Amino acid sequence: MKYPFYTYFNEVDGHTFWVARSFYLKGCVGQGNTQDEAISELNTNEDDWLEEAKKFGIPIPKTNSCAIDTVATYLFMPSAMPIEKMASIHRQIAEEIGNDLDAIDLYGELIAAAIKYATIRAKWSVMSREEKMEKNPYRTSLHNDVILQINILARYLRKAEKPASWRDLLGDETADPMCRKVIGDFACFLAFVNGLCAR
Repeated sequence: MKYPFYTYFNEVDGHTFWVARSFYLKGCVGQGNTQDEAISELNTNEDDWLEEAKKFGIPIPKTNSCAIDTVATYLFMPSAMPIEKMASIHRQIAEEIGNDLDAIDLYGELIAAAIKYATIRAKWSVMSREEKMEKNPYRTSLHNDVILQINILARYLRKAEKPASWRDLLGDETADPMCRKVIGDFACFLAFVNGLCAR
């Protein structure tokens, strides 16, 4: 594959399937019963797209492995959570924690997990396919730890008679696989804010 892409799980009229979509080749997608099938189809379709573009004189985007991703790139992705909503959830967490020292410790555990996860996720787009295959189980375990820390903090706050309704806004990752991605996105947001405040 020459161009960056993203994948997501989709459902249409009760039929569920994976979609792989090119960021830069408009309308270039692949679908399949598995993520790998969708990526494989996208790879074939990318070649066809480029061949047709040459034939009809359609401008071909430069293949630049240093393509600049922006917030707009992220917001184009399925189930992307607006930055403002992430900031609102973060404010709710901070307000509910207040001066509760145990909750502050739990939040620290969440931040530590978010930073570890965000670090590997930030490197993901520049890793080779082989590196991704090797690191994927580790990335998954870091993602699982973020979810665990979020759930621990929410349970603690609810036991302290706080609503922790922010947890519901992140979604139920056991019921909807896209919520897992949203929680990962939120972990990256937490790492980002922590980094900004650490100057």
